[in-house]
Amino acid sequence: MIRCLRAFSRRSTNPELRFTLRTFRQPLRLLHERNEAGRDAVGEFDLDDATRANLERLGYLAPGLQFFSNQ
Repeated sequence: MIRCLRAFSRRSTNPELRFTLRTFRQPLRLLHERNEAGRDAVGEFDLDDATRANLERLGYLAPGLQFFSNQ
């Protein structure tokens, strides 16, 4: 979505629209970076089933995602 907004803002000739899209893109980029950092941090731990289920339910972990081959 961030790439799409960037491409659309580059093609637009409307300065107000370009500013709005650029402004909208900034918090999305921050959310994306934090989400990636969180996923990396979760991936470093061997989670028990209850913790994994809670993270999946809250949307922090994709259902059934396995980080370690021995699980």
